Amino acid sequence: MLLLRSLYVALLTAVLLSSAATSENDGEVTAEVNPLYYRCREDGGRYAPGSTYLSNLKALYGVLVAKASTSNFASGAVGEAPDAVYGVVLCRGDYGGAPCAESLQKAFANAVDKGFVCPLYKDVTIYYDQHMLRFSGDDFRRRNVSGNSNRPAWVAWNMNNVTGAAGRSYGEKVRTLASAIVDAAARSPDRYATGEVWFGREDVSKVYGLMQCWPEFTAEDCRSCLADLVSLMPEWFSNSSTVITVSAEGFLASDSQAQNELEEWTKLLAAEIGSMFSLFTLSEIINATDNFSEAKRLGEGAFGPVYRVRR
Repeated sequence: MLLLRSLYVALLTAVLLSSAATSENDGEVTAEVNPLYYRCREDGGRYAPGSTYLSNLKALYGVLVAKASTSNFASGAVGEAPDAVYGVVLCRGDYGGAPCAESLQKAFANAVDKGFVCPLYKDVTIYYDQHMLRFSGDDFRRRNVSGNSNRPAWVAWNMNNVTGAAGRSYGEKVRTLASAIVDAAARSPDRYATGEVWFGREDVSKVYGLMQCWPEFTAEDCRSCLADLVSLMPEWFSNSSTVITVSAEGFLASDSQAQNELEEWTKLLAAEIGSMFSLFTLSEIINATDNFSEAKRLGEGAFGPVYRVRR
């Protein structure tokens, strides 16, 4: 979710989601930290190497990074039409100061100086786990604050899920937590809030949440922005265990996905590996490894740690 009324929303259980970068355009990302998502807008046009637009863009990102190092957020513009560049950056509320500035500096360098992401595109949106940025030749900032758009949006989930009665209970917990955090973030001076709620079922002890708006939003704008994203959560996931959504206004993540999709993945995986191997649920693996105990760990393989398990 890019930066309209940029908000971060994250509803997480104990399972971490790892994702590769995706885009509307093909291209390899070789940066040290890959984006969760990036968008290169074709209708925004392109700039030429050595152009005035590029000079303005480099000047702008220097200003934005410097401002964000003290406030986690920055908005600005450099130049005059047709070479004016507008931009916004936002770091998560728990990720500020030098780490925020360094990450944004690296993200801009990878996109603008090295061309790893959206080379020569004028309108670019990039989402990372702890920060996001957008720059454009069009002043999107005013629309984002006054409008109610969460575009572009990106949604992802992991393969963990909670089904049946536990799934319904999980959904209720998430909705209760989300409502509480929406209100807390809107009332917070920096428009940032976190929360947690006990669940205690299906290998999930707690559900954690985080939401954040652009600090320049009014309390009501922030509340409206976050509530809009939360209202879309049933559309994004049913009973899944971890969902992450990023939009022009923020970031949302939670642990819950539809059972039928998991079943489809299971069928495809079973067909791929055949009868020579067995499939195990997360609960079975946790039980067999004593919750990934170091005492059961044999070493490290090409795909990660290797454990000795009991039958």
